[in-house]
Amino acid sequence: MKSSIILAYNICAHKSTVKPTLINYLKFAANRYLSYIRRLVGPIFLVYLMPLLGDGPIWHYYKQIYTGPCKDNILPSLLFYSNFASSLDDVVS
Repeated sequence: MKSSIILAYNICAHKSTVKPTLINYLKFAANRYLSYIRRLVGPIFLVYLMPLLGDGPIWHYYKQIYTGPCKDNILPSLLFYSNFASSLDDVVS
């Protein structure tokens, strides 16, 4: 997130013909953030679709292993603050 802010500042303020205003900066920063989020839509869609595709006597064990941690950590993943967890237990819990 910090790198996208610095990149947006450099492009909007120094290397672009667009007038360096706060609105242009916010538009560019939002565009960069949404470009990262677009890459997460497919895996999030699969996390919610996977339980509908499985069936069988032991499927509920796999559903907990594969989709449980993803469903619990969707918001930290979308806000990119899961990258700054202090331990591995915080990431996978």
